[in-house]
Amino acid sequence: MEVEGGYGYLITLGGDTLIYQPFIPAVGGFRPFDSEEQAMSVGLRVAEKMLQGEPPTLTQEEALQLIDNK
Repeated sequence: MEVEGGYGYLITLGGDTLIYQPFIPAVGGFRPFDSEEQAMSVGLRVAEKMLQGEPPTLTQEEALQLIDNK
């Protein structure tokens, strides 16, 4: 999703919003993603964790690695 200054992501299920993330998680501050691809990459990883029964959290290292690859 587009947010002021960049991009964020939503994770929804059956029309209900489970996660609204307008900023890059785990890096501190309120910095949006620079591109839609970065937001999608991180959002997909969080959704994947949820589907595997894991907490929908990322370490700073995980988030930065996903962002740097996009």
